[in-house]
Amino acid sequence: GYYRLALLKSALKKYKEEEDLLEKAFAINNQLMDVFTLRVKNSLNQNNVKRAHELCAKQIIIAKDNPRIQATVHNLEAAVYIATKESDKAKISYAKAIETDPNYLVSYGSLAKLFFLEQKLDSAIEQYKTMLEKNPKLDTPHMMLGTIFERKKDYAAAEEHYRKALEINPEFAAAANSLSFHLAQRTDKYDEALELAQKAKEYYPEDPGVMDTIGFAYFKKGLHGNAVAEYTDAIKKLPNNPTLRYHLGLAFKAKGNLKRAMLELSKALEISQNFPDAKKARDELEALKLEVNN
Repeated sequence: GYYRLALLKSALKKYKEEEDLLEKAFAINNQLMDVFTLRVKNSLNQNNVKRAHELCAKQIIIAKDNPRIQATVHNLEAAVYIATKESDKAKISYAKAIETDPNYLVSYGSLAKLFFLEQKLDSAIEQYKTMLEKNPKLDTPHMMLGTIFERKKDYAAAEEHYRKALEINPEFAAAANSLSFHLAQRTDKYDEALELAQKAKEYYPEDPGVMDTIGFAYFKKGLHGNAVAEYTDAIKKLPNNPTLRYHLGLAFKAKGNLKRAMLELSKALEISQNFPDAKKARDELEALKLEVNN
């Protein structure tokens, strides 16, 4: 009861009242990690980083006979270090968590995400592979490995991990979406790409990123009217997304509507001169201007 009242006070940003309630909850049971986590968060909300670290240090002692709780606390302390941009200290805390409880897989995933953000992709790969060695039935590490290998331009490995993620969890919409885009972009498996994108849309019907993927699959299959419809729906949700405007421009060009294609390409470049496909958009626009004028 004290904990749930504290949650309400936290939502209202009444941090002192929240703190008093959490102290009462903690006095009743100092092993509840939900209560402890909220105590640390409350300290951070009040910019009291020192107290957050003190709470973690004390909890490690309290949980001296419980490796899982100790590992959880080390993970939480790592999050405090990340909040204060001390990533090296965060890595030390994650390492302590792994050493304390090697089977607490959250630690590997958190450390891998940190390496990923720092662009230390090989180190991130190592952590995710360790997770899979300990539990081959996890789908998220395969998804993250697919993302990392795609960034490393090892597309065969990326496809392999996306497929493994979907083997483990056929309802993994993000993996279906990523695999769909890969197949449409780099192979001629357009039917499978469209099927996967449609599966993703079943779970995320309002997601413009998924709409973009379906639109791309339609585009590659030559169904340009369908592609225009998907891109148009996506732009209603993200009107200032230059990539979506660029894709819509290409779809209109493929349909033979050159003026509308020029309009969308121009809008894309008005929004940003530096988005990933900006050079292609400029080249397409110049080519269309020459074609229309001739």
